[in-house]
Amino acid sequence: MHSSSDTQLAKNTAGRNVAFFLIGGSLGAAAALLLAPKTGKDLRHDIATTAKTGYDGAVDLVDRVKDGSSSIYHSIIDRSNQVLDLTGDKLVEAKDAVLHAVDAGQKRSNEVRTEAREKFEEKVSAFRIGGNKRRGSARRSSSVV
Repeated sequence: MHSSSDTQLAKNTAGRNVAFFLIGGSLGAAAALLLAPKTGKDLRHDIATTAKTGYDGAVDLVDRVKDGSSSIYHSIIDRSNQVLDLTGDKLVEAKDAVLHAVDAGQKRSNEVRTEAREKFEEKVSAFRIGGNKRRGSARRSSSVV
């Protein structure tokens, strides 16, 4: 893919080449007309015809360049929109994946917390029951004495 500086350089070079071509062609035509042995009326007619032809050629060239640049412009806009659409789709997918991962993490965290609480309560309950059994056996042994 070309960078914008490459594209700008190509436009400047192409524009410069077209300008040199038109100037050179005009100077050559003018020199040919002025150096040719003709009457004043014929010379003026030839100059007018050459000027009209040069003008029409320049207008045609400008129209072709304008059409070409318009086509390039629309092509760039279309491609940019495709890239933006693709990027937007990927961002939505990434956001959805992150939200899913966060939800799964929160769910697992809640499950682990619940399991830990249940195990803790089981241990506390077992400790209390075990403590009562020991106290009861301690009472029995003290009453025997």
